Amino acid sequence: MDRAPALPDRFARVRDHVRASQRRYVDALRAFVRIPSVTGDLAACRDAAQYLGDLAAGAGLTVRADPIEGAGPTLFARVADAPGRPTVIGYAHYDVKPAGDRAAWTRDPWGGEVDAGRLYGRGAADDKSGCLAFVFAAEACHSAGGLPTDLRLVIEGEEETGSAHLEEWALAHPDDLRGADGVFCLDGSIEASTGLPRVDLFGRGILYVELSVETAAENVHSSRAVLVHNAAWRLIEALRTIKDVDSDRVIVPGWSDELVSLTDDDLTYFREKARAFDADAIRRQHGLRSVGFPAGRSGQDLVQALYMEPTCSICGFWAGDISPGVLMTAVPRRATAKLDFRCPPRLHAGRLAEKLRAHLDRAGYADVEMRVISARSHTWHTTHTARIVQAIRRAGLDIFGPGWQAERNGPTAEGVFAESLGIPPVLTGFANPDCRIHSPDENVDIECYLRGVEYAAAVLFRLADA
Repeated sequence: MDRAPALPDRFARVRDHVRASQRRYVDALRAFVRIPSVTGDLAACRDAAQYLGDLAAGAGLTVRADPIEGAGPTLFARVADAPGRPTVIGYAHYDVKPAGDRAAWTRDPWGGEVDAGRLYGRGAADDKSGCLAFVFAAEACHSAGGLPTDLRLVIEGEEETGSAHLEEWALAHPDDLRGADGVFCLDGSIEASTGLPRVDLFGRGILYVELSVETAAENVHSSRAVLVHNAAWRLIEALRTIKDVDSDRVIVPGWSDELVSLTDDDLTYFREKARAFDADAIRRQHGLRSVGFPAGRSGQDLVQALYMEPTCSICGFWAGDISPGVLMTAVPRRATAKLDFRCPPRLHAGRLAEKLRAHLDRAGYADVEMRVISARSHTWHTTHTARIVQAIRRAGLDIFGPGWQAERNGPTAEGVFAESLGIPPVLTGFANPDCRIHSPDENVDIECYLRGVEYAAAVLFRLADA
C-alpha cells in the first residue's frame, strides 16, 4: 500500500498518556478479570457490565446498558467529538469461558495475578483487555484534544455461546449503528511468525453439534460382545460418513453448494498470503508432531483452505468407562461425540444442520441422536479496499512496524453487522501469541496490552484520514 502520512503531532500526547497511565490500566484489567463473568452467570455478567460501564463513563463516553433476556446487558457507549467525520463501531465482549479444570491452572483463574510482565486469568486476553483497550483509547484521545472520529462501542455478554441476541439488539437499535464506516473488534493475538497483529477479513460461522447413539439399556460384559452392537463403534461408523480423513474434507452431500465463489482479487490475495506463510513457525507454535499438514496441503492450497475450506473437527468423544488405569471390561451402551464445523462465507450453519441430519438418516444412522449446541450463521467477507481496512493497515504500521498485512479468519459475531446492516467488519487483536485463550493459564503480556490501547487509538486517527 502507499506510504501513509505521519500521524498528527498530537498522537504523541496519546502515547504519553497511555504510558503514564500504565499502572492504572493494569489495575483496571486485574479488577475486571477478578469478576468471574462466565456466559450465563447473570449476576457476574451484570457486575462486569457495571464495572466496564463505569470505566467508560469516566473516560468520557456516554453509556447505556440495554437488558438482554437470559444474559448480561449489552453496553452501547459513544463519543461524538467529531461531528461530520468518519464513524467507527468498536465491538467487544465481557463474557468469558468457564475456567475448566482448576488443577490445570498454575494461578488462580480469577486472581488477575501479574508475574514476569504478564497478567493471568480467564478473560485476560479474550476479551477483557480488548474491552479496556477501546475505553482507554478514547480516554487517551480525550487527553490529547478529543477523538478524531465518531466512536461507538457495542460490548455484549454472550459472545462465548454464540451471541444469540446480538442481531436482535442491532435491528432494534439501527440509529445507534447506521452510517458507520466499519466495525472493528479487538479480540485476538499477534502472529508468532511476525510479531504483527492478526487481522481477519473473512468471518466464518460455526455449527457445533453433539451426536449420541445408544445400543442397549445397559453396558454389557465384554465376554458377550458378539451379542450386542458396541455404541462406540456404531458412532465411529457414522462419523466416517461425515468426513474423509485422507482428503480432510467434509463429504456430506451438498455441504459446500452455497460456498462463496472466489474472485481474481481473492486468488491474488491468497497467493500473497502463501508467500508470507511460515509453516515452520506454525509447527513450532503448536508443537505439531507431524511433518506435513493434513491432506498433504502446502503453499497456496494450504492457505486458501485455512480461509475457505469447510471443516469438521471432533472436539470430544466418550463412551464406557474412561477412568485412567481402570480395567473395565464392558461394551458401552452409549457413545457421544462433539463436532465443530466451521462455515466459510455463504454457508449457513442452520441449513448445514439440516443437511447433516438428513445425511445421517439417508446413510442408515437414524438412530444417531443430534443436538445442535450452536449454529452461528453470520459469515462475512470484507474487501481489502474498505475504508476501515485501510485505517487498520495504517494503524498496524504505526504501532507494530513495517511488514504488517491482513490475514487469517475466524468465527466471530461481527457478521451480524455485515449481514443485517451492511457495515464492513474487521477482526484484529494485540495479545501475545501464547496467550492461551480458552485454556488454563490464559494471559496477556502487559506491553502487548498497552500497545493494544495505542493501536485502537491509531485506528481512530487513521480512519479520519483514510
